[in-house]
Amino acid sequence: MIAARIGRPNKRPIYIDQPGVLHCQGVGQKLRTGMKAYKILAAIAAAAALCSCGGDNNGNSGTAATAPPQQTPPVTTPAVPQDPAGPVSLSISVTVTGLLGKGLVVQNNGADTLTFDADGHAAFATPVAQGGAYAVTVMKQPALPAQICTVDAGAGTAGSAPVAVTVSCAARTRLAIVTSLSSTAILAGDSSTGAFTATGYSVPIGGLLPPTLSRTGDFLYLTDIVANTVRAYSLDPMSGAPTLLPGSPFATGGVGPQAAAMAPNGKFFYVANRDSNTLAIFAVDESTGALTLAGQVPTGATPLSVAVSPNGKYLYVCNYLANTISAYSVDANTGMPGAGTAFVTPSPRFMAIDPTGKFMYVTGGNSNLVYGFTIDATTGALIAMSAPFSAGNGASYLAIEPAGKFLYVTNESDGTASSFAINTGSGALTEILPRAAAGILPEGIAVSPTGQYVYVAAQADRLVKQFAIDATNGGLLPRSSTSMSPLPLGIVIR
Repeated sequence: MIAARIGRPNKRPIYIDQPGVLHCQGVGQKLRTGMKAYKILAAIAAAAALCSCGGDNNGNSGTAATAPPQQTPPVTTPAVPQDPAGPVSLSISVTVTGLLGKGLVVQNNGADTLTFDADGHAAFATPVAQGGAYAVTVMKQPALPAQICTVDAGAGTAGSAPVAVTVSCAARTRLAIVTSLSSTAILAGDSSTGAFTATGYSVPIGGLLPPTLSRTGDFLYLTDIVANTVRAYSLDPMSGAPTLLPGSPFATGGVGPQAAAMAPNGKFFYVANRDSNTLAIFAVDESTGALTLAGQVPTGATPLSVAVSPNGKYLYVCNYLANTISAYSVDANTGMPGAGTAFVTPSPRFMAIDPTGKFMYVTGGNSNLVYGFTIDATTGALIAMSAPFSAGNGASYLAIEPAGKFLYVTNESDGTASSFAINTGSGALTEILPRAAAGILPEGIAVSPTGQYVYVAAQADRLVKQFAIDATNGGLLPRSSTSMSPLPLGIVIR
């Protein structure tokens, strides 16, 4: 027999008075465990649990006040295991490198889009299920400067890990587009030397004046003085191959369209109808290049050239036989010019406006003069500079380099090109001598978008002559020449 008192503070004691029988004091029951000695301790623990049902050593029944405080376990949301039979969603991300322009848009599976204005990394909003297809493409190429962006390994089937796609951007092929009387040729440029070579691409429409490009350089516009239309082409971003646009040619509503200009915002295109003394205004669809004739306004007699101020607020037309320059204010929403104001100028032919929009320069017919004007920023009115500036004989086409520091003029009669430094405060010109030898009958002139080179269409020599701009004084340094089959007249660089 075992007789023992199991002491438990504040609880009824437990006694063992015979083998296998335990008493809980104050509880009228015995616990028969039927256990052997080596199981007694386990039985004691069980009895202790039973005896804790209430009361104390004095026989009082237990109450809530004497019970130990109850601990409420924290509430947790049980983890829901992923259904092994369900699809796994994977993100599709894009990393863009080499981006200089703005407005790059990439697309996945023809739906989700991401827009980039600089190098960076982003993921499409909609993931792709494991085993599902993804196809990342360039929906819209960047502009200003325009570039060509390509996708590396952009299509496939999603595996077990997120998909990372790389888009690399590079400069487009530099193009020189050169008109002759019967055709327009497309030349490709070398990015390291600035030299141009023939691509073999041309279109069977030409003109006396330079062609016009869309704001982004994706579309080419040529006036057809015989058919009274504008022919429009898309240009392949890499090769420059031209493709006639649907709906082209577009009628100008006038007679003898020749000179043209694109609005800086790319939304409006202006064409001077030389023989009907009108200016046609077109709305431009920048995504397709299509033109819609929006209206016409009168000009002076024989409009030979058109220019729009860099801010798009003012438009100017040189009226050769009227001896005037017409100045118009332009409606920002419709592109329509208001009533024109005429400024007297002797036989104005061609013009150029500096990049700040502060100054205009105009060549006079059959002279060696360049007329300078200050543009009133509020009204667009032309304020003549004190005296014209002397160039070579037969001063003709003009071009200003992108920084606005230097002006270049072809001199038809003496076969040269003049260089001028522009005073950025007053607009006054200072000629940089000597004049560059530019071939026989130099006509069109253009500056590369980088501001490094000047190109001259030497008509009688059948050459496009390249010059480097001297970094110290802005003078012209001869470089390469490109042979042309037709006589080159007008030139524009993309």
